[in-house]
Amino acid sequence: MAKRVGVALVSGVAVLLAGWALWVRSGDAGPDLALSKTSDAGLYQVAIAPASQPFHREVFHDWNVTLRTKAGQPVEGARLTLGGGMPGHGHGLPTQPQQKGDGVGGVYEIDGFKFSMAGHWVIDIVIDAPAGADHVAFDLQL
Repeated sequence: MAKRVGVALVSGVAVLLAGWALWVRSGDAGPDLALSKTSDAGLYQVAIAPASQPFHREVFHDWNVTLRTKAGQPVEGARLTLGGGMPGHGHGLPTQPQQKGDGVGGVYEIDGFKFSMAGHWVIDIVIDAPAGADHVAFDLQL
């Protein structure tokens, strides 16, 4: 009996290691955690950052979104619509972050972020600006 349990345990570990090796070789490095990206249609350069560091879960905090043209010029007067959530849990953000102001110098203050738990979060930003509408998504690991 003990010999069968030992064989089953070794077999189980071998299967787990083989699966891990395939995952590593697949090139799936996980979510892109960059806080600066080009928007989906390539119209804008977008960067996000918490307004103050460190920020904590379960506390309301503000973020800054910096919006520039693809040539690097600040974009003012855009309307940003924010959404997102935890894809692995199937729920959205626990709050409804809102844009404050018109983005003087291309920097937009976003009020009302609150992350309720640790894990993988996505922040979606829909951009409505003079150069056109676009979208960008940021992955966060909290």
